[in-house]
Amino acid sequence: MHNMSPQKNSDRTAQKVTQNPPNVIVSTVKVAFWVPIYVKTLVLFCKTFGTKPDLHKVALFVSKGITVTTPSIQKRRALEGVLDA
Repeated sequence: MHNMSPQKNSDRTAQKVTQNPPNVIVSTVKVAFWVPIYVKTLVLFCKTFGTKPDLHKVALFVSKGITVTTPSIQKRRALEGVLDA
């Protein structure tokens, strides 16, 4: 087996425990049901007629169907709903 003293073994486990966990960012991305349909239809029309879409207008329209939230915002909204009722 190993010839390691208990003191050295406890030092190693203490080092593993004291390591800082990595920073994690959590977010939720919700896409409306019509966004993929819109994009696929837009691609179909552009290929059919040989045109290019106005990317600024497309981005503005698609951004209406995409929401990005974090858990802290969701909790605050739920709390506000309870306080309003």
